[in-house]
Amino acid sequence: MKDSRTGSYGVIALILSFSLRATALASLASDAQALPALALLAAAALSRALMVAHWQTLPSARLGGVASGAGRPEASARSFALISAALVCMLLLLSPAGPVALLVALVLASLAAYGITRLADEKIGGHTGDTIGATQQAGEIVFLVALALAV
Repeated sequence: MKDSRTGSYGVIALILSFSLRATALASLASDAQALPALALLAAAALSRALMVAHWQTLPSARLGGVASGAGRPEASARSFALISAALVCMLLLLSPAGPVALLVALVLASLAAYGITRLADEKIGGHTGDTIGATQQAGEIVFLVALALAV
């Protein structure tokens, strides 16, 4: 994770990441014109809240790492982030997407973040900046794809 060069797996991950988002947003655009923009805003809010939850849940994997130097959020900050994100998602998407689609997307994105958190804990014993970023990316992608499939 310390190597900043982008290898073949990194390029493939970027292509897949952008393709999944673009496909999900294109699918949402066929239903309602404002829905893709609202979904993108909601996904950004939720994925960043999931990032805080991941960060707060695990200790730092490397004592001298950047994430370690940034400290660790308190449980109240995690709760505030998650509640705020859920409210933003409801305000933006409850009417255009519907409650079932929104609930499915919220649950699946949360499960994706939980999966990355458990994997990071098992494999490296904590969080790093890379695992925090991976949690954000996975949460956003899964939210958008789940919403597109559920609408």
